[in-house]
Amino acid sequence: MNKGIKAATAVIASLAMFWPASAMAVGEPAPPAQPAVVTAEDGAAPMARAAADAATSGIWGNGDEAVTWSLDGQGTLHLGQGHVYTDGTTPWQSHAADIRRIVSDGPITVEGEINGLFKGCTNLTDISGLSSWDVSGVDQMPELFSGCASLENLQPLSTWNLSAVGDVTELFKGCASLKDLRPLSKWDLHGVSTVTSLFEGCSSLQTLNGLDSWSFEAANDFNAMFKGCASLSDIDALAHWGLGYASNMESMFEGCSSLTSVKALSAWNMDERYLDAASMFKGCTRLTTLDGLGHWTVMVANAMFKDCTGLVDASALGTWNMPQTDTTDMFSGDDAVASVGIPSNAQGQNPSSLDLVHAMEDIGKEQGAEASSVQWISTDGYVGPYTAAAMYDHMTNSEDPEHDPVTAGGVFIRYTPSWITVFDANGALGSMDAIMTGLADSATVPRSSFLRFGWTFIGWSTQKDDQTTLYQPGDTWKPSDPHPGTRYTLYAQWKKQSSGETGPTSGASGMLPGWEQVSGENTVGAVPANSMATATFTNRYNPQSTALQLRFTKLLDGNVPDRDFQFELLDQNGKAVQTVHNVGAQIPFAPLTFTQTGTFTYYVREVAGSDGTITYDGHTVEVTVTVTDGKDGTLAATAQLVGDTTFRNASKPATLTLSKTVTGTQDTGRKFHFAVTLADNASRAISGTYGDAVFTDGKADVELTAGTSATIGNIPAGAKYHVEETDIPAGYALQSLTNPDGTLSAGERMAVEAVNAYSTKAGYATLQVHKTLRSQEQPDVRFPLERGRFTFTMCQIDDASKTCATVGKNPANLEDGTVTFPQLAYVTPGTYKYRISEVARKDDGIVYDGHTVVATVTVADDGAGALTTAVSYEGATEFVNETHTASVMPSTGRQSVTGLLVAVGCAIALAMLTVILPVRHRKH
Repeated sequence: MNKGIKAATAVIASLAMFWPASAMAVGEPAPPAQPAVVTAEDGAAPMARAAADAATSGIWGNGDEAVTWSLDGQGTLHLGQGHVYTDGTTPWQSHAADIRRIVSDGPITVEGEINGLFKGCTNLTDISGLSSWDVSGVDQMPELFSGCASLENLQPLSTWNLSAVGDVTELFKGCASLKDLRPLSKWDLHGVSTVTSLFEGCSSLQTLNGLDSWSFEAANDFNAMFKGCASLSDIDALAHWGLGYASNMESMFEGCSSLTSVKALSAWNMDERYLDAASMFKGCTRLTTLDGLGHWTVMVANAMFKDCTGLVDASALGTWNMPQTDTTDMFSGDDAVASVGIPSNAQGQNPSSLDLVHAMEDIGKEQGAEASSVQWISTDGYVGPYTAAAMYDHMTNSEDPEHDPVTAGGVFIRYTPSWITVFDANGALGSMDAIMTGLADSATVPRSSFLRFGWTFIGWSTQKDDQTTLYQPGDTWKPSDPHPGTRYTLYAQWKKQSSGETGPTSGASGMLPGWEQVSGENTVGAVPANSMATATFTNRYNPQSTALQLRFTKLLDGNVPDRDFQFELLDQNGKAVQTVHNVGAQIPFAPLTFTQTGTFTYYVREVAGSDGTITYDGHTVEVTVTVTDGKDGTLAATAQLVGDTTFRNASKPATLTLSKTVTGTQDTGRKFHFAVTLADNASRAISGTYGDAVFTDGKADVELTAGTSATIGNIPAGAKYHVEETDIPAGYALQSLTNPDGTLSAGERMAVEAVNAYSTKAGYATLQVHKTLRSQEQPDVRFPLERGRFTFTMCQIDDASKTCATVGKNPANLEDGTVTFPQLAYVTPGTYKYRISEVARKDDGIVYDGHTVVATVTVADDGAGALTTAVSYEGATEFVNETHTASVMPSTGRQSVTGLLVAVGCAIALAMLTVILPVRHRKH
């Protein structure tokens, strides 16, 4: 019995190795508890807490007079009294967030560095204990109160003597509750070298009152001093600062989004220093004008006014000294800017004026656009309009920079589409400035400043000889349908004075108009009584000269040109009298002066340039000037012009070629569609037929097949295009699309190529045969099959090499006789052949079917990215094995043996339990 028990125990012990833990008998003792896993942090926590408790008090400083400190549970930092020599160590730093109040038992003298002494005291509100401190021996105090977000009252610091301090970097950085700086009014900062980020992030500061008398004789770094002071709106206190050697003001007012005026800085002496002003006013979104920043010398101005979204007037920059200035992103995001001052570079003294003009390209720039479309014109209306890029080109290529109106500098205003009123003297002398008027507005008629002797001005008319419909000074007028950049003429109308009105031009001389005295005899003397004296005067008729202004217009592609073209005024012999360049749409020939009567012939023509992208206007205008004597001391000149007074150049059209390339297939009949959009340089949709494409509202559909192309021609220069492929056929993926969008330059031939790659998804096929086992004696008798009893093999036939390579694992039959081979995958169209046969085993009594089956899989591309498969067989797909009836009847198959083993095992286990349980029962 003991042996049986031991054996049973051994069996049970062995079984227990696999017995689920949840199956343990109720009432059995639980296994001993495992020790809890303790991490390093958990293990250290009790000691850390103990150390923390011990560290809430200590000694600050060195020597006999070191100051005691302790932090109570209410957050009050208690300081004793004494004399501290410190190297910047902060013994209570780990408790900074717990400190709410600072008190001192008596005076404390501090020497050395107090760097970050109260840094990160985010809950500190009361610093009354610092009022008794003597900091006259402190030379460094950066980050002293950095991050004290709750600190509001600085009154305890009002008596501090900072005369020895050299560094106050980030002293109040992040003091977000700070509002009143008046307690700091008596601070002496003359020895400070850097005030970087002094008040950065003081987001509640609205005014700098209290800082009026600050002076920085030694400071040169003002970087980010007021950065992020989002509520700061008044900086008048800075007006009288002494700035010493200040040269770095990078980000000084960055993010001061409430700041509306910088006029207080007008008193700063900034014309003799080389200033780094990068990002200085970045993000000052309410700043509208730069008045106060005149006469600055700036070396670094990148992003200086970036994201000043409310900025309108930047004319103050016209007085700047810009010897070599970085202007990258200077106006980025400033879409509201309407005027910019350009410093004069006539003598080459401000080469960075060019960079400033480049910076103007960011004004009004659309996101993703290649260049700003904003145009600029001088305040008097006679220079421009130019885009910033055109202005830059004009300045760099000026032939006469000393007299060029752009290089000479000045204020340029943002150009809006306008019509122009010009004034014709109509026989009088003098000139008047043109008036630019917005398209929707009317112009106010001015007084005449022309002079015509013997005539009276009676008003203005739109016709040369019309005195019935007159506009008087102060009236408003507007053409019926004004067009941008078009000039409309008002003619001065005159009424001849009567003989009684003419009189001498001067009451003192008695000289008739046009006459001058040549000599005089006996003009002075006494006449005896009853005598007669004769005075002789010799006069000569010498009428005043007259001037005639010839006016011509220049257009490029029907618009005001943004570049220069050259024009000549020739005399009747073909000799050039004047050579000028257009200014915007104006061709500014100097007035022709005439001193005698007669008829004079001139010719005006454009000088063809060398730009191959421009078609130049080749016509010539004949000008006949007739000069007549008005017999009143004046000459009058009139001009008769033969030919169009407008010279029209055209940019050569651009061409867009769209081609299609397809890889991965030989199919060339598949159609591909492309959506093409076109807009002119003013973003207006282009419609019409352009080569192989017809555009409606700026859109066209282009159809291509593999290896073909379409040409879209005669596209206006400056047009913007976009190409995208649509409705891509199944199986085709867009691999690349070169140059899908952009702006077309004059004469440009842009190639857009779309490359599609054709690929197919894999095709699949599954081969099957059937297995049958029958009686050799009785062929009609079929025997049930055991799963996996018979196996088969398959190989792929290679007709070329006469070989057959085994494919996959050998499958076996199911109970119903089905034999399924592993799924076959295909990535290439074609015909694939396989040989299938049964694996014959040496089983007694089994006669194996020895035939083979050839399966053919035909794989085809459906043209839509998919492979289809079709399977056919040569030979019977049923494999029939035979056996003697007697030999198969005893067989139970492998599963029967397995079942038997299981049954035997259960019986043994039951027997052992029958033995064991009574024994245990007796023990209880």
